Amino acid sequence: MPDPNIPRIDDLQPSRRRCVLHGGALMLGLAAGAPGLTLDAAGTAAPAQLPTVTIPRAQIGAALATQFPQRRRMAEVFDVDLSMPRLALDPPRNLILTDFDIVATEILFTRQSVRGVAGFACGLRYAAADHSVRLAQVALERLDLAGVGEPAASQLQLIGHNVAQGLLENYLVHTLAPEQVRLLDVMALVPAAFTVTAIGITVVLKPGLG
Repeated sequence: MPDPNIPRIDDLQPSRRRCVLHGGALMLGLAAGAPGLTLDAAGTAAPAQLPTVTIPRAQIGAALATQFPQRRRMAEVFDVDLSMPRLALDPPRNLILTDFDIVATEILFTRQSVRGVAGFACGLRYAAADHSVRLAQVALERLDLAGVGEPAASQLQLIGHNVAQGLLENYLVHTLAPEQVRLLDVMALVPAAFTVTAIGITVVLKPGLG
């Protein structure tokens, strides 16, 4: 809960409120070793700008790499090997894109393997319970497999959807540092939106309701 001895953001004069928000946001960024606020060429913050925290692209890639490569048994029919993911950022659609090389081996009869590429599109959400940023609404966008006919193609398409839900949905991308969490609490700020850029994810903060 916010400290009762510290004035609420909403009780401050507008100029003082902007100063507290921007100053606190800068501290948020410094606590994580990343810029917490975008500055103009003169080094001063634009008064109307909401405070932000940036998660760099390299950090997103490192988070995705912690659980891969990986083998999963799907539908008790296929052993599926997933490579290290290839990360791409899609600012126009505000999405994170991941591609995996996959090898699916039928384990019941033929023991034959098929190879291909699976591509997924991922949104983002903030989990207040553990102050983390996680993948959300993950969808299979493409599944390119060589020389696969029906019914195997349909089965592998289902496997792609299972990968999206079982491995990538709710995947941890970033956890706020304890110093950032304390500042958010004191300043009554909450993550309000995510913006995917060419260099990473920008988390926009805004005053909370309580």
